[in-house]
Amino acid sequence: MTAAQLLGVTMNSLINKPFNVFVHPSDKDVFFLHLRKLRKSLSETCEIRLIKKGSAFFNAQLITTPLADGSASASEFLVTIFDITARKLAEEKSAKDYAILETVMESSDGPIFSVDRDYRYLCFNSHHAKAMKALYNADIKVKHSLLDYHLNTENRRTAKANIDKAFGGKIMAVETYAGDGNGTQRYFKILHNPFRGPGGEVIGVAVFASDLTEQKKADEVRARLSAIVENSYDAIFSKTLDGIIESWNVSAEKCMGIPKKKLKADRCRFSCRRVMLTKRPIFSRKSRPEEQCGILRPSAGKKTAAKSRYH
Repeated sequence: MTAAQLLGVTMNSLINKPFNVFVHPSDKDVFFLHLRKLRKSLSETCEIRLIKKGSAFFNAQLITTPLADGSASASEFLVTIFDITARKLAEEKSAKDYAILETVMESSDGPIFSVDRDYRYLCFNSHHAKAMKALYNADIKVKHSLLDYHLNTENRRTAKANIDKAFGGKIMAVETYAGDGNGTQRYFKILHNPFRGPGGEVIGVAVFASDLTEQKKADEVRARLSAIVENSYDAIFSKTLDGIIESWNVSAEKCMGIPKKKLKADRCRFSCRRVMLTKRPIFSRKSRPEEQCGILRPSAGKKTAAKSRYH
């Protein structure tokens, strides 16, 4: 396409006509600055808006080369014009889409990021940036490899293996520790979700993480307490405020003489009266449990204390 066609004029009308009349008024300063930068035998590129015949305009890329002989300053220029309107529109759409994506990522409470096939960051939210700084003292950047920031060899190997599986088209959900092991480790649930290009091929992996560190610590504490209770020689049970027993340990099962399964099925109502006859621990090996506690068996009518032998 000729310059005349791009500008919507005839070839003859361009002869001896100042080019700056076709430059959008808001871009004239950019155009004149572009001309000042030109030097002998050097080309300069700029992007401005040019006016077509009438009031319409289009986005154009100018590649300007000065025409000079000897040591004289250039007074004539060869200008190549490219219509980049479609590209500009695509860039604007991409910028809007990215702004929406960034808003969505930042609205999440957890770390989110995506990588390409070379494990380089495509994007990430502030939560992920803060996590990487806390875990690895890393200031991450887009287009830099995620793996380069992992100082812990085992973390790097695990991250790469999970991302590789996602590139195979598999959605991966894992729970794992992350950190350099110097007291900064955190426990995460991580979802690896592959995303595809126009041809259906996997072009990247989006990763969503949830920090479960506090929940993990609480679970470990509960597990330890549960093990202590279950293996205790004391009869221990829990009940609601209205007297419904929720759980009990093996010692309590032996003391009550009722299997756990039956208790769970019947949701029986009990009350328990402890009679402290000695200062020794209840149900200790040296004491007789029937002397230290009274157990009320489930009854349909009158509630009477029935002593149960610990067997």
